Amino acid sequence: MKILRFNPTTTPARVYDKQTPLVRISASNIISFNIKAIEILNLNKNSKIEFIQDQQRPKDWYVFVSPDGYMVRNIKHSTFGFCCKPVVLKIRESLGIEGKLNLKLCKDSVLEGDMILHAMITKPV
Repeated sequence: MKILRFNPTTTPARVYDKQTPLVRISASNIISFNIKAIEILNLNKNSKIEFIQDQQRPKDWYVFVSPDGYMVRNIKHSTFGFCCKPVVLKIRESLGIEGKLNLKLCKDSVLEGDMILHAMITKPV
């Protein structure tokens, strides 16, 4: 027999650390950004966020700061976010996942036209 032990010493309490930039989607359709994601996107209380879906690869999602986006607000614990059920439903539908999601945000950006996009890793963390 080859065993793999799971206990408090061998199993981390978190699947990510505080240095991981995350976009969180709650069960109540709130999209929020942790401190590291806020730093990467350079968000502030007046920022607006827009999402981009690649039509050729529908599981590929991007986020960027846009004057046409959704206004973020301070939520709790120094995070920003907003509630938008239509966007959340579209993301969940494209990924085939229900409920809460924690999606990593890429630190590196991609320039598409005049948009500076950051990919969301859509394989849930």
